[in-house]
Amino acid sequence: MVTPPDELGYCSLGGSIDITLSAALAAKHIVAQVNHNMPRTNGQCFLHVNQFSVMIDGDAPLPTIAVPTSDPIHQRIGQYVSLLIEDRSTLQVGIGRVPDAVLTALSNHRDLGIHSEMMSDGVVDLIKKGVITNRYKQFHPRKSVTSFCMGTHAVYDFIHENPHVEIYPSSYVNNPAHIAQNNNMISINSALEVDLTGQVVADSIGYDFYSGIGGQMYFVTGATISKGGKSIIALPSTAKDKQISRIQATLAQGSGVVTSRGHVDYIVTEFGIASLKGKSIRERALELIRVAHPKFRAMLLEQVRQHYWVPDYQALTPTEVPKHMSRQKSCDLVSIDQSVDLALCVVKQNGSRVSIHAVGRFYYYAQNNTAEVAFVTRESSQGMGMASLLLNSMIDIARKRKFTGLFALVKSQNKPMINVFKQHGFIAQPSEDLHEKDMYLALEQE
Repeated sequence: MVTPPDELGYCSLGGSIDITLSAALAAKHIVAQVNHNMPRTNGQCFLHVNQFSVMIDGDAPLPTIAVPTSDPIHQRIGQYVSLLIEDRSTLQVGIGRVPDAVLTALSNHRDLGIHSEMMSDGVVDLIKKGVITNRYKQFHPRKSVTSFCMGTHAVYDFIHENPHVEIYPSSYVNNPAHIAQNNNMISINSALEVDLTGQVVADSIGYDFYSGIGGQMYFVTGATISKGGKSIIALPSTAKDKQISRIQATLAQGSGVVTSRGHVDYIVTEFGIASLKGKSIRERALELIRVAHPKFRAMLLEQVRQHYWVPDYQALTPTEVPKHMSRQKSCDLVSIDQSVDLALCVVKQNGSRVSIHAVGRFYYYAQNNTAEVAFVTRESSQGMGMASLLLNSMIDIARKRKFTGLFALVKSQNKPMINVFKQHGFIAQPSEDLHEKDMYLALEQE
């Protein structure tokens, strides 16, 4: 299907170049359906009338896909993914509820770029809002690059004779060497199932196939070798009305791994962000259990202990407290199930940019109805009373949840933090470690 020829005799393949151009160039005979509804696009998407064996006039409506409806689960996933995306990044996104929710959550970002296998309504909306400018791309700067477009008629109207959108064959767009030329390349893909080592199944469940492999692995590879790039797999934590966990200890028999565990940087669900890059199998399993649906976490932990040697004393939550408040660490700190545990932040907003300056968290221990408290504050913000502000709120929330107490482990040399706890009624208790102080606050019920 092509546009009518221009004054030089060239027809555009419109919004679907992907494999169509490659197939046409390899064919002995090309039959062209000339459709006046087809948008005329730019890029590597033209065939001359002399290349056609037959041309047929055949106007027909173009296939459309409605903008997917959103819900709180997908919105939360989109918000978590947006935390991982810096201004001036270049994006690859697909189509569906998860990608659409991610694009919606990026409205306050700046100077994003597009190098993606496909382009949909969400991308068009961000271009119109000035969020996507392609200004800082290294490969095809100032151009949105894709291999096909799919969505409502608004997408086709937008790409028609638009010099800022260029469409190329999939063999060109999906080439990891081309993808990686963009700094801060972010690949955002979905999955049907993920195991506790980070292996991603995206085309089948067991022996039942849902789709082809697609371009996921190409873009994950390109993002991995891009300077500052990240590969993100985003998916709801459950399927079949919350009866099945999409995060499994082992993959279903017959399932094919589309993306290997070594290529995935982040797994995102509605319960937070699991950071996998550079992590051991034990750490990966615990990260992924943390973002699984709460009803499946105990089962997953029991299963993973049988295979990956997670010790019995290992909790579901990581214990590392970073000294520097990077964006990645900030995301890790706030990505928890707030219905069980708690994370509160002190943030500073400068235009569209929001930076986290302090985080207070507690982890709930059901066996004794207490919670462990921890803080991390950006170095430039220390001594400004942020920990005290957060602790006041955390104590109030703990009382409302009817906890019997709060406790904290503090390094003995951290006198300022010990004083903050004492000012709020915490009492130092004997500790087995001479280098730590055990601080405890008994909570009276309201």
